[in-house]
Amino acid sequence: MGVRLWRSLRRRLRARRSGPTLLRGLGLDDRIEWLPLDAKGFDTIVGPDLELRTPFGWDNYLANLLATFPGEERGLRRFVSVMRKIGEAVDRSPDFRSS
Repeated sequence: MGVRLWRSLRRRLRARRSGPTLLRGLGLDDRIEWLPLDAKGFDTIVGPDLELRTPFGWDNYLANLLATFPGEERGLRRFVSVMRKIGEAVDRSPDFRSS
């Protein structure tokens, strides 16, 4: 299960306050070893004449965006700044904190 999908599922389960998390309910929560995401790219966006690696970390993400779209530096810096602030706000929200 992808990290994004798992986080979304975990948040929904927590938000519903429906009892133990999926892994705890299955008795697997203490048997899972979470590995770090690849800083160079854990996902790849592919399109016509485009391949963009999605790395772990905002600075790495910005660097990949700038390398792929060099003429869009101002807009990309603004975009990543806004997305970083949203991500940090979500991380601080009590509804989305890890259990």
